[in-house]
Formats: sequence, structure tokens, C-alpha cells
Amino acid sequence: SLGDTYLLYNEIYSYLIRVLSTDINFSLYELSMNELINEKKVILNNDKYYLDKMYQAELNIAKRFNYLKNKKTVPDKNIRKYYEKVIKQTGIFYNEKQEEAILSAFSNNFMIITGGPGTGKTTIIKAIIKIYEEIYKKDITSIEDKVTLLAPTGRAAKRIMETVGIKASTIHRFLKWNMETDTFSVNEYNKVKTNVLIIDESLIKDYYTNFIEHCSKKESSPLIKTVECANNCLVNLIPDFGI
Repeated sequence: SLGDTYLLYNEIYSYLIRVLSTDINFSLYELSMNELINEKKVILNNDKYYLDKMYQAELNIAKRFNYLKNKKTVPDKNIRKYYEKVIKQTGIFYNEKQEEAILSAFSNNFMIITGGPGTGKTTIIKAIIKIYEEIYKKDITSIEDKVTLLAPTGRAAKRIMETVGIKASTIHRFLKWNMETDTFSVNEYNKVKTNVLIIDESLIKDYYTNFIEHCSKKESSPLIKTVECANNCLVNLIPDFGI
């Protein structure tokens, strides 16, 4: 799966036959699909069929990401100096693409870092965090006061925490999910302050559980609207596959 939130017309038909293990009259299928579209339970856009909930959530996420991308930033003039200092400290020399990603993190409010397994995405995260440690070392006792590191599952959070060396949390824990009431204490009206938000293994398929479900609660809002950012706040998504 490429993480698409839509299906094509014939794909839905084939899927229904496979799941129901029976033949379906195509005319009946057409009639049912038209009813769902008229009732706005299914959205048709450029021959692509979406569940309404998925379609609206995808639009909202895109709008928020676009807002972050276009938000004005004031780059720190000393980033190159901090970057070179990190190279000396770690002994790691980054390739051209890694260097571009690391430095871009300090001139953009929003980034998606992609690449297959073993291409150095975690190495980039570690370098970004190291540079932030240099920037804030006079003002904080722990980099975790400025950097929020999240992952979709407990296993993923543990892995990135062990690799990067700072505390990580699942998205649901960060949002303070109440299992009994199925609500989140952290929301658009009760925000968490941070300077850097990094979400590891942020596959599109996880948007439903981590962005869309949260957005669907009446008292809640998308994850990226629950964070109150300082200037130059970075929202960094790290999918666990290449795009």
C-alpha cells in the first residue's frame, strides 16, 4: 500500500466481491455507490472515491501543513557553525542530501524527511537534536524541554528513544488519551508548548488513528493544532518508507 486514502471505482467493486466472497450485480453496485455519493458518505473527486471522513481530514491536514510551510521563519545565522561543531563532536560526516535536510530543518517550519530503511533518516534526526542542544544549552537543563519526539506505537517510540537518546512518547500518550471516555486532555484549547515536534514512522495510514480520529472528536483537534509553537517551530515527519 502507498498509503492512499482513496480507491478507484473498479477497485471498490473487486474488493467487495473478495471480502463478501460472492458475486455482486454491477448495476446494484452502481446504484449503491450513487446513493452513497448523493448522501455525501462517499466523496468523488477526479475519479477517486473517498470516505467523507477521510476526505475532510486529508483537506484539513493539508491546509495545516501548508500554513506551517508558508509561515515566516527567522533562521539562526549560527546554524552552520553549530552543524560543523556537531560533526566534530560525533565524528559523523553527512552526505549532501543529509546535510541539506539537517540545515533545512532550521529554515523551515515544516519538513517531511523520506527514504527507505538504512538511508540515514534517524541519523538526520540525531543531528538536528544535537544542533538544538547547542542552540539551547544555556537556557535549559534538558533538550526535552524544547524537543518533542513522537511515534505512532510504543515499540516505535522505544526504538527511536534508544537510538536518539532522548525521551519519546506515543502520540496517544502525548495527547493524554482517556481510554474510558475516549477523549484527549491535550487539544486545541489546552495546548502543549514546544519548539520542535518530530514524528517518527509517520505513515499516511497512521493519519487515521493519530490525526483523523483525534480530529473527529468534537472537543478535539488535529495533533498539529494541539502544539503551541515558539518562533521557528519545526514539525518534522519521518515516514518509514521512501516516497
